[in-house]
Amino acid sequence: MNLQHSVLNTQSPGNSRQNESALKGATGSLGLALLFSSLTAVGANAVEAGADGQINGDRSSGCVVDWTARAMLDENMNNIPRGLRAGPYATSGFMESVHPRHGSQAILENHHWFNPNLNLQYWRIPVGANYEILPGAELTVDLPDDMTNIQFFGDLSSQVVNGDVDRFMRGQTFGALASNLHWDVVPTATQTDAARNIWTLKFNQGLPLGRAAVIEFVGSGDHTKHYEATSHLSGLRATDENGNACSPIPTPSLTVGHCQAGVVGRTVFSPTRKILIAVRSMQTAGREPASSGARLEQTAGIPHANTPTLLAQRVACASTPQPSVN
Repeated sequence: MNLQHSVLNTQSPGNSRQNESALKGATGSLGLALLFSSLTAVGANAVEAGADGQINGDRSSGCVVDWTARAMLDENMNNIPRGLRAGPYATSGFMESVHPRHGSQAILENHHWFNPNLNLQYWRIPVGANYEILPGAELTVDLPDDMTNIQFFGDLSSQVVNGDVDRFMRGQTFGALASNLHWDVVPTATQTDAARNIWTLKFNQGLPLGRAAVIEFVGSGDHTKHYEATSHLSGLRATDENGNACSPIPTPSLTVGHCQAGVVGRTVFSPTRKILIAVRSMQTAGREPASSGARLEQTAGIPHANTPTLLAQRVACASTPQPSVN
């Protein structure tokens, strides 16, 4: 079975588009689906839109990286606001993005397209910057809830001409920024909320200077329907805008006393801006807390995004010692 992946090359809205194809090995029904997708989807691999209605998604400040990208996928152009229309549907609907066009030194976009014959939808997300991002950065991707049978590609070398991802990305309209990046960083991906189809991608080695990532999700999608996806990157730069060194966020710690339990966590934000408390570890001291009748006192701080939060739990000890088990 051969996999053919077409490349849309758009240098500017007025320039002509060139399509390239390459054959790569693939197995299973999805490989067949991808093959037919690239053969049938015209202008499939979208590049970013230059529409007036698009929002700058780079809210970074100092050492903190805070990027957001949102896009809508809809073949019916009447469902896409006029300010977000830029050519066909696959180059339209970019509601929010991080891009040099907005004065940012980084890239985060939700490229999108359909295979109308096989009812597949595609979301490709480039992630890069002209500065270093420290290890531990996380990308949260909120895909359409009813997108099923998802396959994740963390490495696009199997999907592009001659496996040359750098050449493929130079064909996108990111300008000099894309040309200066080596697109070889592969994050780990986990579906962290199945009901809402939210995925968490971790960059355990960060994004070293001069290196970037481009990932892709493929899954079921009725081409007559409207879909939206959001991605959000949080992390720390190695240096701020003034060249001052940034320090990694320290791992929060909590000292607990006799008959106390401490929960250590971190405040993070979901793509919908709802606050989540991600529990990292639990520390206990003394006897186990009573299983019933315990009085719980909890305090929680809600500081800036992705900063340590301590949740202190004070639990009353059992009135009588618990029997030991030999």
